[in-house]
Amino acid sequence: MQVVGGPMIAASGEQTVDAYSKSQVVVPARTGSTDGQTELTLDTTGASILIVRASRYVDPDNPATRLQYAVTAGGTAGTAVNLIGPLILIGEDAIRLLGNPVERLTFTNPTASEITIDTLVGVDATP
Repeated sequence: MQVVGGPMIAASGEQTVDAYSKSQVVVPARTGSTDGQTELTLDTTGASILIVRASRYVDPDNPATRLQYAVTAGGTAGTAVNLIGPLILIGEDAIRLLGNPVERLTFTNPTASEITIDTLVGVDATP
């Protein structure tokens, strides 16, 4: 990560997992006054890696218009928040910050173009 006019922090490494699931969904574009929305069902039980990446996070014509997501965990849907860059969580405790386990991610697209979302969940069966 590079801060303009400031420091840079570099990190690398590898995370071993026994199994993974990879998903791709398309969040439709806004139609009239209705935002596009897509739900992605997943299970983070025992997950040690969660990566969420989008083809675009903001509307290039209106940077204040941003992709949003909400987490459902324990049957309770959370409040939608802006997703302004890739979400990368490493370690079971980090993933549990979203809920335990995460059951569903709901993406809301207020832009005029569809957005593709890629997710990767890695599970270490023998921590």
